[in-house]
Amino acid sequence: MGKVLQPWVNREPMDQTPPRLPQPADPPYDAGMEARVAVLEQIAKETRDALVRLDRRFDDVDKRFDEIDKRFDAVDKRFDRVEDNMARLDGRMERFDGRLDRLQDRQSADFRWVVLFAMGALSFIFVTIAHGFRWF
Repeated sequence: MGKVLQPWVNREPMDQTPPRLPQPADPPYDAGMEARVAVLEQIAKETRDALVRLDRRFDDVDKRFDEIDKRFDAVDKRFDRVEDNMARLDGRMERFDGRLDRLQDRQSADFRWVVLFAMGALSFIFVTIAHGFRWF
């Protein structure tokens, strides 16, 4: 590796080479341990493969969720347009309600006029009949 100078420290350069570990001549474990280590290595490999598969599956799920989000966004846009249309229709309905109120007021006035006219006509007929029979 070499020597590294550290400008913030006023000392001699430090040696950055990692220390060497002594290599034993014989393994410090028995022969049955080799099989156990092999099994552990196999378990580690299978676990790694399973994690890779899970990662791929999660990526697929994420893609599906992204597609669903896009669909929901499209539906939201449609609902926004529907809300805009409903707001316009609300304005139209309020104007229409005003017209209906004016029409109902006119009809009520016309109905009162018709009822008064009918009562007057009926009274006139009764008075004419009463006068014809000389009731008064």
